This record gives sequence, C-alpha cells and structure tokens, in this order.
Amino acid sequence: MVLPAGKPLPPHAYTYNQRASKLTLHSVPSSSFELCIKSATHPEANTGLQGLFVRAGIYATACEAMGFRRISFWPDRPDVLSTWTVRLEGDAAALPVLLSNGNMTAAGQLPGGRHYAVWEDPWPKPCYLFSAVAGKLSVHEGSHTIASSGKQVAVRIYTAPMYEGKLDFALLSARAAMAWDEAMWGREYDLDGYAMAGVEGFLDDACETKGISLFHVHLLAVTPGTHTDEEADESLRLIAHEYFHNFSAAGTTSAVSGPAFPCSWHRVLEAQGIRCDQMPEDEGSLSHPIRPCRGTSLDNLYTDTVYDKGAEVVRMYHTILGHGHFYNGLQTFFKQHDGTAATCEDFCQAMFASDPLASLAPAMMRWYDTNGTPELTIRTTYSPSQQTLTLTVKQELETAKAPLLIPLKAAMLNEELDGQYKALMLQLPGVMELVPQMDEPDPELLWMVREWIHKYYSASCMTDRLAALELLADEDTPARSAALAHFHDTYRHTPSVLHKWLYVQAASDIEGNVEHVRALMRHASFDITDPAAVSALLGGFSDSMVNFHAENGSGYAFMADAVVEVDRVNPIAAADLAECLADWDLLDEEHQQLMKAQLRRLAGTKGLSADVREIVEDALEEGSSDDSTD
Repeated sequence: MVLPAGKPLPPHAYTYNQRASKLTLHSVPSSSFELCIKSATHPEANTGLQGLFVRAGIYATACEAMGFRRISFWPDRPDVLSTWTVRLEGDAAALPVLLSNGNMTAAGQLPGGRHYAVWEDPWPKPCYLFSAVAGKLSVHEGSHTIASSGKQVAVRIYTAPMYEGKLDFALLSARAAMAWDEAMWGREYDLDGYAMAGVEGFLDDACETKGISLFHVHLLAVTPGTHTDEEADESLRLIAHEYFHNFSAAGTTSAVSGPAFPCSWHRVLEAQGIRCDQMPEDEGSLSHPIRPCRGTSLDNLYTDTVYDKGAEVVRMYHTILGHGHFYNGLQTFFKQHDGTAATCEDFCQAMFASDPLASLAPAMMRWYDTNGTPELTIRTTYSPSQQTLTLTVKQELETAKAPLLIPLKAAMLNEELDGQYKALMLQLPGVMELVPQMDEPDPELLWMVREWIHKYYSASCMTDRLAALELLADEDTPARSAALAHFHDTYRHTPSVLHKWLYVQAASDIEGNVEHVRALMRHASFDITDPAAVSALLGGFSDSMVNFHAENGSGYAFMADAVVEVDRVNPIAAADLAECLADWDLLDEEHQQLMKAQLRRLAGTKGLSADVREIVEDALEEGSSDDSTD
C-alpha cells in the first residue's frame, strides 16, 4: 500500500510489476512530497541472506550490494544519498536488543510486552549502507579516547551469548584501528558510539554501515584455541577495513586503508595473495579491470581484482606522491567529496591537485580501465667504480593501450632481517602461483611437491593443530579418521571451527574424495543455508589439485551439480562457487575441455539465477573467442 500525505493511493495511481520487482508511480507531484510505503517481508524464508533475514534467532540485514530492495522500494543507487531515522519495534523478551545506524535518540516500552528504539544517522548515505540487528545479544564494551579532544567514544561488540569471553581481540582491533586512523590520516570518529555485530551465516565476511559494522561472527570471536594466526590477522585487518568505511563509505575507503599497517613481512604476505588469487583471475576468462565496465549482477563485482589490485593501485599513489603529498591529497578529497558519491576520477584529481607530478594523472587513470597483469623484464647493471646499480625495465601487456604507470622500489637486504620476513622470502611458491607460469600445468603433478610435517595431538594452538590435521587428511589411514573424529568432537559446539573440519576433508587429495565430499553435504554439521559452510566444504573441494581436477572430469561434474543445488538456496554463494569453473584457460587442453563441458551444461540448466548465469556465460564467451582465434 502506497500512502502520500497519509491517504491511500487508488490502484490506478501506481503500477507494481512483481516479476521485475518494480513500483511505478503515476502523476507524481511537481513539488516535494512525502511518500509512505508499507512492505511485508519474510525473513525466516530468506535463504539468500540478502535484505532482512534471521539466523539462530537473530534478525539482521544485509543490504550491500542490492539487499535493501528486498526490504522496501527505494532509488537503489550509490548517488542517491539520504539521512535516515529508523524506528525498530519488537517483542522485548525475544528481541531485547534493537540496533541500527547512527545514534540512538529514543527508546521505551510498548503495550503487549513490546519495546522500541529510534536511531538517527545524521550523515547522508545510500540505501545499501542501511543496517538493523535485533535479538538476544550480549555486549562486550570498551571505549576509545579521541586524542585531540579527549572525547570518549563507546565501542561495543554484540554477539550471541555463547561468544562471551571471546571478543577481547576484536575490541582491541577496533580500538587500534580508530587510533591509527586518527594518527595517520587525521580522521576522528564522528558519532557517539561505534558498534560491531556478529551474525551466524552472514553472507559476506563483513559489511560496513555508518555507526555499526556487521560481521560473520567467526571474525569477531577470535581466540588462539579456535583460530590460526593467519585467521587472527585477517580478522584484525577486516575490522580495520570496515571501520575505515566510516568516512564517506565505499568511495573513500580504499584511499584510507590502502597503505594501512605497513611492515615488511606483511607486504610479502600481501604479494603472495596477489600472486595466488588475483593474478590467476587477471589471466583467466573472468579477467576485468579494477573498475569493471559491464556486469549483470553487482554481487559479482566483489572480486580479488577490484579489492586487492585496486588497493595496490591506491598504494601506488602513496609511493609516487610520498606520504606528505598523499596526506594532503586525501584531505582535499574528503573536503571536496565527503558525503557525496565520488568517482575514481575525483580521487585521482584530488591526489594530484597541488602536486608537481600532476602530469602523471592521465597515466594513473589507465589502471582503472585496463585488465590483465603487466609483465616486467628488468635488467641490472652494476658499476663497481661508481657504485651505482642501473635498472632497465621493459613493460608488456596486450590489453594496455599505453604503458601503465608503475613505481618501483629497490633495496639492499642484509643478514639482519626479521625472522618472519626471512621465512616468507624463502618459502616455496604455492601451487596457484606456479600454474600461470607453466605452458601446460598438470594439477596432479603439482600436488606431488606438497609436504606437511606436524603433530596433531601435541598442538597447543589452532595454527599447529590445523596444520597437522591437513597432513593427516591426505593419508588414508586409521589415524586420519581418529584425528577427524577427535577434531569434530572437540569443536562440535563451535560452528566456525567446524568449517575448518569441513574444509580440511574437502581439500584433501586422498583418492576418490569426491564421494566423501558428497556425503559431507548430507552431514548434520553442514548447513547449505550458511554461506561460510558452503565456502568451506565446496570451495575447499576446488582447492584439491587431485580430486577437483580429476582426469575423468568427475570433480568438475560434482562442482557443477553443487552449483545448481546451492543456487536454489543462495544465488550469490552459488556464483562464488561457479567462478572455480571459469579458470579453464589456466589448465592444459584436456582439463580445459572437461571444465568447459560442465560450463555448457550449466548454461543449459533451466532456472539458473542471473548471478550464476553471468559467471557461466562470461567464461564461455571467453572460450568461444579463444576457439575462434585458434
């Protein structure tokens, strides 16, 4: 029912296209007016986890990128910004905590055992940054003191009561991010409080919204007994990333967080991530620039290229300009564009606005529209007499219309390196780092170089225990079954840790593992409506060089079946899975044909979601182009 000025509109005054989910108003007044829309949703049936959903008794919203349109009609565009006043009502016993964006301005009791809370966000934002959380939530509370003013900002973490006592690391991470953002970029928090809420089964790892950030709960409840060192580091960085979104949201986040937490050994980790994940994407059938020029579903734009390569491009600004000029450019950008829908051009213009290197701006912008990984050939010449080292650099990239601007750093390393840095520098490359560098990579052959030596039962932390379990999972022995049973029994009440149990089994290279993974899909500890569980089990299976890339194509066929099954429940999670079938051009000819056969089978499947169909058709389109060239 649509109501302007409190009066119901007659049916002929609007048209509702249910199939297209489109509402059209006829004869809209020429002057400003108030429009009221009353909507009904069914969060219990929302297995897609976009919009309003409920998991484990907690109601939450996931509006990024297109979720708000599942809650109510709205001009769902990033350049339509509004200030929001949100009133939440619910049963006081079942939903004692009611959260939304901004500051709470009112709360009280209602008849019938109900209560309400009113939240006001004074900062304009698009609808995809709206959020609400309600349920029986415990709160872990701390505070942050703004250095310049002494203002106290409450920092609160809300989760289900079972996670009490496990949130110290998340609180420390949030406070560290707030202090770092002040010291590095002069960004001071601008609301009375900052909240984080952990939700089971959250579709994405996290989602930024003004005043409150939503996370999958496993990213907040971090302890040495349940998380590896790598997972704890991921949690710290993601909490910082989502907090940095506080300043003008997605348009400026990469600018603030790009050069965050710089240390030499961590830069090696980031480089490894680029080589293992982003570069294969850049070389594959789904290759795209950091600012994609086309796409059917916005949900498919959350890629390693957009995020990780995009962050590296922002880091290039910092390298080229130096910290002082970068800082000034950032302040200019915030001053000119905070509270608006800014573009990449706006950011580039602000960075070079008052810099003597402004002539480099056009070359910098080429990064935003060029896909692929440039290849550099570097020759060195050292002059002992002059003690100079000369670098001659050649750049090659077929998709580039002109050379890309690439700053280079060089350093002389000595024996006094940090121990972690030494270990990372000497570490053997991962399998996916080797694949793009081989003419005809053989996944089974690559598997043979992997070795793991650890002890399971003597492990004192999750990092060591999980490494040992991965070793045992690749051996078909009674010890494997015993260790897996022990792990499941030990952590059966902690779903996020059981996801590791699913992953280790699915990623195992034990012979004929596809049937075991198929059986795990029916296991009581696997929930197909939980995207994290889907990613752990089915995404984990795609990491198996032997079983996913089986010579008979059974791994690809199983994955295609799984994509169809997951697509009925959650199209976005299914699209993520389908991407592993799009990397056919990184394989030898035999595996290429097997993988493309499953893509064609998916393309012919009736009822496939738009999210999955876009991934499949793009991959096949690339294949068709290559075939015609041959």
